[in-house]
Order: sequence, then structure tokens, then C-alpha cells
Amino acid sequence: MARKKKKTGLVDEPKPERKPHIVWFDADGVEIGDDGYPMTRIRTRMHRLFNALFVWAIIAVLIGIFCTVFAYAQNQEFFLVGNLDVEMRGGTQLNGFDFAFLLRVEGLLCLFTALLSFCANFIGFNWMYDKRSPRAITSIIAVIGIGSILYELAALLVVHVPDPVSVVNIVLAALVFTTMAAVEREKPTLKKAKRVTKVIKKR
Repeated sequence: MARKKKKTGLVDEPKPERKPHIVWFDADGVEIGDDGYPMTRIRTRMHRLFNALFVWAIIAVLIGIFCTVFAYAQNQEFFLVGNLDVEMRGGTQLNGFDFAFLLRVEGLLCLFTALLSFCANFIGFNWMYDKRSPRAITSIIAVIGIGSILYELAALLVVHVPDPVSVVNIVLAALVFTTMAAVEREKPTLKKAKRVTKVIKKR
């Protein structure tokens, strides 16, 4: 005879439902931003650029991890010099430089890129929708852009190899700066939009 399963008295708790994403549109069918102003073409581009910074930050983290791990596969030998110093010898060479060393430096650049891009994403949305001062976001983007230009120049002049991460940083920084300027120029012409249509999007 089959045994009857005893009831444990435990009840499966329902999973908490994720809060739906509500999007409002005005009478002309134009999406309304979180600040109550219509999402014009320029403002939509700005929003997407800040999202792109977040995605790029994640990609930079992955590239940084890859560079750090791959650096240990370059057949370098480590020697203890004195009590504290470690000297690395051998391994793959690239234009007279240890490839492993270049990979580690690239990993640091990716970490620098990821941290600042995450900050730019968060602070950028605060500037756009919460009317915060543009000083913080412009400072972060300036550091990303100027730092990447200097790094790219060093890569080209010293190692004689272009750096793709720096190129992406420079392009993103230029796009953010120009789009922010366009948003600021457009801002005085905008008026608060009246909410007419509500669309609920599941996340």
C-alpha cells in the first residue's frame, strides 16, 4: 500500500509581484518623462545615452576580468627579489613590452571606466529628471573623456597599438557632452505636459 504523505502545514508563499512600469503620454501621443516634460527626440537620445553608459559599464567589467585572467596565461615567471619585491620575467612580448603587464593596465582602465560609467548613469538621470546641478555629471564625463584621450595617446605613442576601450570612452563622452548641451538649449522651450494616456508595461 502506498503511504500517504503527511501534511507539513507549510504554505508556499506567493512570489512578490514586480511593480509595473507606468508610461504616460500626452494628447499628441508623445511620451512624458519622469519630470513631467515631453520626451522629445533630444531628451530621448539623452536618456538612451545614460542607459548606454550603464551597459558599457557592465561590458567594461567583463573586459577587465578577462584581461586580468588572461594576463596570467602569458607564461611569465615570478622571482622574489629581496624581501618584498617581485620581479616578472619572460612571457609574451608586444612591441618590447610585457603583454601581461599591458593586459593588467588595460584591466585597471576597464575598472576605472566601469566605476565612472555607473556613476555617470545614476547622476545623469538625477540631472535630467530631478533638476540637479550639471556640475557632477559634467565632471565625471570630463574625467572619462580626458583620461581616455591621454591613455589613447600613450597607447599610440609608446606601445604603438590603439586602445579600443579608450576610443569607446571618448566617443561616449563626446556624445554625452553634445547631447547635454542640446537638452539645455531645448529646456526653455518646453512646457509641462498634461497626462492623457497611461500605458502599463510589465518588467
